Amino acid sequence: MSKKRVLVINLGWEQEPLLRELASRDLELYGVHYSDDYLSDIDFRDVLVCDLRDLSEISMFAEKVRADAVVSDQCDYSYFAQAVIAERRNLPGPRIAQAQIATNKLLQREIARKQGLTIPSFKLCVSVSELSGFAAEIGYPIIAKPVDNRGSFGVNKIDGPEDLESAFHDAVINSHSRLVIAEQSSMACTSQ
Repeated sequence: MSKKRVLVINLGWEQEPLLRELASRDLELYGVHYSDDYLSDIDFRDVLVCDLRDLSEISMFAEKVRADAVVSDQCDYSYFAQAVIAERRNLPGPRIAQAQIATNKLLQREIARKQGLTIPSFKLCVSVSELSGFAAEIGYPIIAKPVDNRGSFGVNKIDGPEDLESAFHDAVINSHSRLVIAEQSSMACTSQ
């Protein structure tokens, strides 16, 4: 019986516990990482080095290695890639619709609001003037962030009008969709 082929997307220090666990099992491991600086003491049969958002290249690699399973850990980009591979190859794992919600802050908030959950006031802002209008309505401080990036890239607290322009531009630069969400900063959340 041949070993199961597992494709692991993202092979960095954050994924080390997962990688060590998989390496301890009788599996054939394949990997995708954004640089050649990955945990190289793990016995991978092959590693694709590419942008973790390059879904086309990652999909071709998954087909080439005929992955029986796909996993990711600790990263929105790799989670989305996992969902694409799982759905396309009919493997267990998240589906694209689930990954859209998990990685898109605007969709998360819209769904939470529809469910009646208590969330900060928020608004999609496509300009500095819209961000300024939201701040005038809600009051300072507010938060501006990319709709669809990971970690805290492009996330800024805005304490006053002098911070609006730089915070908006930083959020746009770090947003893959180029969309910015503004939200209430205070702990006084509402069920919109």
